[in-house]
Amino acid sequence: MATIHYTKTFFQSPSHISEDTYYSIKQELAKNPNFIIAEGETFSEHFSGLLTIIKIGLGASLLFVIAESLGMSERSVLFNLLAFCGGIGFLAALVCGFNLMLEGPSFATYVKERDEYFSRMRYAIINSNTYNEFVKMFY
Repeated sequence: MATIHYTKTFFQSPSHISEDTYYSIKQELAKNPNFIIAEGETFSEHFSGLLTIIKIGLGASLLFVIAESLGMSERSVLFNLLAFCGGIGFLAALVCGFNLMLEGPSFATYVKERDEYFSRMRYAIINSNTYNEFVKMFY
């Protein structure tokens, strides 16, 4: 029996930040209001390889469809090459699309939860005056 292996991604809250880290982030936020506490991979960065394969595969398939609609001779070497590349490209796009459908939702949820966590942390750091106040507010 065939099995499908895919990755589910979950967000796990990091451990409590130290008092030194709190004050260094607070100082950085005072200097730069656009400071990002923790940067992470975006959905499109994480799946860039799959998305590229899907684009190339669909592009190769489209070239074959265009060649077919133009009435290219089936005996032509170019037509046969386009047919082969189009078929392989379509299959690759199909497999990568299926993999993206399996792994994508959990990674999108991970990104959303990560961004919400650090947004709440940012808010708590900005709106607290001391580390103890931050701990009560955030954790």
